[in-house]
Amino acid sequence: MLLLRRVSRQPDFEDRPARAGRRRITMGVALTALYGYLYLLLRLEDLALVAGATGLLVMLAIVMVMTRHGNWFAPQLGDTASPAK
Repeated sequence: MLLLRRVSRQPDFEDRPARAGRRRITMGVALTALYGYLYLLLRLEDLALVAGATGLLVMLAIVMVMTRHGNWFAPQLGDTASPAK
């Protein structure tokens, strides 16, 4: 979902053409890996549960690494209320 939302913002691609190429390559690699994983999962019969659980663990780890520096408790822009203590 994050990748699709990030790619759907067209001004990013038009503003910086050099970064757009890198993003397109990254998106292509991510989609290829996802489709390859889904193909592998469909082809495996006996080990589908193990492969599925391992894939979910890897995806969770990737999301955790990508969001580790986010400040989740910072007030939003324009928010004048102080956080509850």
